Amino acid sequence: MSADRPDPTDVTAVVPALVRDYRRLLRLFPFAYRRAHGAEMLGHLLDAAAPGQSRPARGDVVDLLRAAAREWALAPLGPTPERRRRGAVGVLVVLSVVLGYPAASSLGAVAQGVAHGHDVAGLGVAVPLAPGWALWVLASLALAAGLFRAAVRLLGAAAAATWVALGGMTVVGATGGGLFPVLSGLGWAVAQSALVVAAAVLAASQGLVPAPRGVAGLVRVAGAVGALMPVVALARTALGLVPWWPPYDAPFADLGGGIVVVGTCVLAGGLLVSRRARQALPVLAGVGAAVVVGRTGLMGSRGLLPMDVVDEGNLWVLLAITLVATASARWVVNRVDELADARASLRPGAEQAVGPGMGAV
Repeated sequence: MSADRPDPTDVTAVVPALVRDYRRLLRLFPFAYRRAHGAEMLGHLLDAAAPGQSRPARGDVVDLLRAAAREWALAPLGPTPERRRRGAVGVLVVLSVVLGYPAASSLGAVAQGVAHGHDVAGLGVAVPLAPGWALWVLASLALAAGLFRAAVRLLGAAAAATWVALGGMTVVGATGGGLFPVLSGLGWAVAQSALVVAAAVLAASQGLVPAPRGVAGLVRVAGAVGALMPVVALARTALGLVPWWPPYDAPFADLGGGIVVVGTCVLAGGLLVSRRARQALPVLAGVGAAVVVGRTGLMGSRGLLPMDVVDEGNLWVLLAITLVATASARWVVNRVDELADARASLRPGAEQAVGPGMGAV
């Protein structure tokens, strides 16, 4: 230990107020991250502090706030880099395919309206959201071509365009146009945002090089399938065929909606059982809650009938439901992972096969 640096084991060399303030900043991180890295981070911060320093350095505060925000954004995908990568693969594959349907519905409706000379204003929610879906199709084509970093930028632009469109529709709807179209499209905006985060996680791993064999090809196939749906919709319009999609903002509160809910529950159970795929469940649970609840008409705030009468408060409630569903599913998955880790540690040779915090994934 050099003479000009305090001994971190000497409690008299560290100002207690500095320890308190750093601990408060570390509480901003998710619990799972604090449990794994909190003591180590606090030790590094105190070791780097100047002699007699009583307050955290401004640069340290900015870095900690930025790191905490990043960890919260990535927390739904898992507590470790490996599990986050697995979760990102699952989210990217599932949502790339699922979002092909609303993209086809929106772009197909606009194309049908233009082909039949309809007034654009009468096409409803499909028009303001069409630019976002057009960017999403380009992003899916970039995924299909293996251009993952370009896909991240296009997905970010698509999500931003969708949120801006929903914001404008909220302002217009609050003055008399109705907010149910915004509510029904909010889940798809959440899905687009989740897709951006998942794609960014995979792009950060340098084009999926560290991923198991076949993962990059699976992502490329999912992107191609997702882009194919709106392309088919536009082709049917060009050929003058009857559209095969319902209106973009149509609720599914009938038998079809029940089938969707049951199918979602079955899919969730299957993901939870799979060691490799369960990391995607929390994000998919939040997206599913936003889409299903927003489109069933259950958010009516002025009585049971009509169920499609909503106000601004319903939009915030739907976002809260999304966060609760995501956090609850993440808690369940973490507990299942801990149980799998405990079982793996009891098997012979587990010390070499299972690293700390990684578990059987």
